[in-house]
Amino acid sequence: MVQEYTVIEWRGDINISKRHFGYIPPGYVLIRVHYASWTGVEEAIRQRVILPRYGIVMGFSGIGRIVETSKSINPIFSGKYVAPTTVELYSQTGIDTDGFLGEYTVVKSDSLTVLDNNPNPLDSLSLHASIAYDAVTKIELSDYSRVLVVGAGVSGLLLSLELVDRGYNVDTLTFKYKKSICGLRLIHRVAHNNYDVIVLMTPIPFTWYTKLIKAPRAVLLHPVASSIYAPLPNDILCFELLKGTHGLYWRKLLRKHADCIKEHIVNIDIGLIEPPLLSERTSFVYVLERK
Repeated sequence: MVQEYTVIEWRGDINISKRHFGYIPPGYVLIRVHYASWTGVEEAIRQRVILPRYGIVMGFSGIGRIVETSKSINPIFSGKYVAPTTVELYSQTGIDTDGFLGEYTVVKSDSLTVLDNNPNPLDSLSLHASIAYDAVTKIELSDYSRVLVVGAGVSGLLLSLELVDRGYNVDTLTFKYKKSICGLRLIHRVAHNNYDVIVLMTPIPFTWYTKLIKAPRAVLLHPVASSIYAPLPNDILCFELLKGTHGLYWRKLLRKHADCIKEHIVNIDIGLIEPPLLSERTSFVYVLERK
């Protein structure tokens, strides 16, 4: 194995640097990253809307192969392809702990889901898709009908597309796109409408609450949006933090809406560089090692 590897770190600014292999803490695994995504999360870090821990390897989501485990992890998992599908509030990859924008990374094993041996670049959006699926599940378990999705990044797009397919009345608020995307109804400011539930899928702050006639019955929060929008107004009856789901349900959601998502992805296969601004793309995907 090589003695050092390249990463994209946050040191008050984006920094391309080298790291040496070191100790793998209990409960963690060393991953050779195959694909890593740069999405609105990383863009918010670049704009200093989100401030990750100093020296952290960026990359909220990605996919790779386990090459070494800590002693507390069953070695049977070595060689398996894995992707992050769950997240805890103070243990977010690429923000609180090392993420996937590196040739190698060390990640907590209980946040990962084992995949088959045929990963592709789209799988690097696993955590975003899993969070969207978590929101779909929570909305399905309630009697909500009118939904406002805030943000048209990967998670927001997947959620909006799936809810429309399931018959919900959905508005998608975005400042990114000037026209419709994949047939979705986009709005650029909150109308004086009533919503049963609002799903905050972007860390970019906006004054959504003051434009509503009355408080929504519930607010669902993407984990990276939680610190931006807290505390929420007192008259909101319920709010929940989205954490993603275990298993491969996210993959079905991603495959179902792959045509739309692929239209707004650009692959980067020249190594770890700082990308241009996302503009109207949903993400860049770094191809770090081909299978």
